[in-house]
Amino acid sequence: MNQTERRVRLRSGVLASRVVLALAVVLGASLATASPASAHTAWPGYHTLCKVAAPCINSGNLVRFWQRHLWADEGYSDVDGVFGPNTHDATVRWQQLYNAAHPVDIKADGWVGPQTWEAAGQNTVWGYHFDRSDGTYLYYTYYGRKPGRTFLIRDRISDGVTWFKMPGDTSWTDTSHGS
Repeated sequence: MNQTERRVRLRSGVLASRVVLALAVVLGASLATASPASAHTAWPGYHTLCKVAAPCINSGNLVRFWQRHLWADEGYSDVDGVFGPNTHDATVRWQQLYNAAHPVDIKADGWVGPQTWEAAGQNTVWGYHFDRSDGTYLYYTYYGRKPGRTFLIRDRISDGVTWFKMPGDTSWTDTSHGS
């Protein structure tokens, strides 16, 4: 099995490294240390998201990326890059929807941690579908639970850094974050 096939089969394998990173963040690792906005770059993994500042990420494009999941699956319209009460409540609803559609429950607590990121990546009812690879990136379409709600995702093969965009957009948005 070549590298691309492995990565396609293991979209959740990419998530496995993200789970390790997210666990490190939850355990207080320095990965979540805030830095000036100009220094933020996309990175290969997902931090834990929640509405409190520490130890979670609560603003930036990574939050916006999660809000796109909520938009596609629930019709969430407050895509602003801020993980506030609306995003928290919509996340609880998403987690409950996931639990209703899958035999393995995830904690419906409003936090986007390792279980929720993995659930989004492994979702077989709605969710990620591999499109293609160009040798540099793996491209996916996220098909939402709401009809016609999709967005595009690309992961750089060399390091797993993720970008996303809405269909029709001309530029990709990185998964940088604020705090």
